Amino acid sequence: MRAEQNIIAEKCLVATCARLSLVCLRDENFALWCSVIRDVFPDCRSRNAAFLPLKNAAERLVTAPAGRSRDNAFRRLRFETEQYFGLAAAEWFEGWKNTKGGQL
Repeated sequence: MRAEQNIIAEKCLVATCARLSLVCLRDENFALWCSVIRDVFPDCRSRNAAFLPLKNAAERLVTAPAGRSRDNAFRRLRFETEQYFGLAAAEWFEGWKNTKGGQL
């Protein structure tokens, strides 16, 4: 059951980071999304190389003080979210190609 909880927490963290990447720091729900990250963060235990930079950026964002530090952390989160989904898309595409016997 613990492993399932960790997987769900990581999916929640990824989705929340994606959501935050689509808004601005001044969004009315910004604090809510940051609280979601704080809540699920302890259960995000993956050591996946693609996930760790996103996880670290999320932690930096929710711990950064308001002002320039938070602005920089938010930019980093956006960058790491883009990187994460770029890598995921490439991996999923390769997996899809493999189901077709490598033929498009």
